[in-house]
Amino acid sequence: MSARNKYVERIIPSETSERLYFNHLKRYEFARAFVDGKHVLDLACGVGYGTAYLADAAQHAVGVDVSWEAIEYAVKHYNRANVSFAQGDALMMPFSSSSFDAVISFETIEHVPDAELYLAEVKRLLKPNGVYIVSTPAAKTYTRTPANPYHVQEWPPAEFEALLRRFFSSVALYSQHELKQAAAVAVKKADRFNLRLLIPKPARLFIARALGLRTMYDVKMEHITITPGVHPDATETVCVCQ
Repeated sequence: MSARNKYVERIIPSETSERLYFNHLKRYEFARAFVDGKHVLDLACGVGYGTAYLADAAQHAVGVDVSWEAIEYAVKHYNRANVSFAQGDALMMPFSSSSFDAVISFETIEHVPDAELYLAEVKRLLKPNGVYIVSTPAAKTYTRTPANPYHVQEWPPAEFEALLRRFFSSVALYSQHELKQAAAVAVKKADRFNLRLLIPKPARLFIARALGLRTMYDVKMEHITITPGVHPDATETVCVCQ
């Protein structure tokens, strides 16, 4: 398998594993609390499922993505009265300044070649006192050569927060992570040499479920959380900026 084939960069609900889809949808659930009755931009919206999710609370939600293919899918599957979609570049949006009460942009900034230019564009689009909600992978150290070949750079939480503070006066940092089962932690701790991995996968899944342990195939939205501050098991950093 090539490095690129290991990573899923386009989430299509009907074609993506539930665990991965729920991890993405959790961020939209988090953001929806900030967009009630507002004019919202979902920047790098992909196929639009998140834009439609935000529209359940927003006055109007606009989804923009650089991919025409993604936008065509979004229009076909998620168009409604208070939702619209457009193709556009995150570094040069086709909207006037101060057009939106909120800009939501998940798993985007790590893809753009110029993060500072991207953040300046987001700030331009926001109305005074507007809110920007962003997520990016929670890296251990800053790198311009991430394992994911689709990413240009990745930041540890503290450095990502510092970058955002150059553009926004208020930055609240959160961590997204899956909730751990105490029993699963105990099993992993006891199996210091990972001997369980020698058991064929189907049998391993059967045993885990028989013991009441959650497998990667059983993860639902309620098993994922977004909490304030830096968490050691964070997979993504989520920030709310104003």
